[in-house]
Amino acid sequence: MYHSCMVSIESTKQKGQLEKLKSLNSLLEIVILLVALFVILGPILPAIESMFKKDASVARPDEFTPKSLFENIDSTVNYLIVPSLGIEKEIIETDTIRKVHENVWRRPQGSSPSNGSNTILVAHRYANIGGERASTFYALPDIVIGADIYIRWEGVVYHYQATETKIVLPTEIEIEEPTNTPILTMYTCTPLWKADKRFVVTAPLIAVYP
Repeated sequence: MYHSCMVSIESTKQKGQLEKLKSLNSLLEIVILLVALFVILGPILPAIESMFKKDASVARPDEFTPKSLFENIDSTVNYLIVPSLGIEKEIIETDTIRKVHENVWRRPQGSSPSNGSNTILVAHRYANIGGERASTFYALPDIVIGADIYIRWEGVVYHYQATETKIVLPTEIEIEEPTNTPILTMYTCTPLWKADKRFVVTAPLIAVYP
């Protein structure tokens, strides 16, 4: 009788342990599934976001002016807005793109809007930096010729208009050369998730709003 009771107790313990293991396995399966979904869907999220951000300029009020785009943005911050792509980001002055994250980097090798010549703006298309996603120029390859681009620089709004797009190799550094007339050059890595080439947008200056 005693032996039978002990077997029953041991059996109950084993069942309890098996139930715990099953619960643990189920939890691990859920965690693995969530990680897999994050890995698969993570790079797609910027595309979904850009779908909602694009064409923000379509329903402009009659009293629209380029300066009104920046009304709710800190006046001390240099800023880039591309309405048709939903891009609205601060322009960062630093020595490397590693410090830019989700913002836009003005290449120190280039000029600035106030100095004319070739202003060069660069941002990540898709990157994961310290666990934080950066995808400011994710939709840049969707830009169309004639798209308006606005920069507020030192309190003045500069209006550019895209006239050319192209794909170049990283070694084709002539895209950063000075120009006789004021232009904006924007570029990002392409194809998506790689850094093999650069997608470049060229946009001459068409107006200035003090």
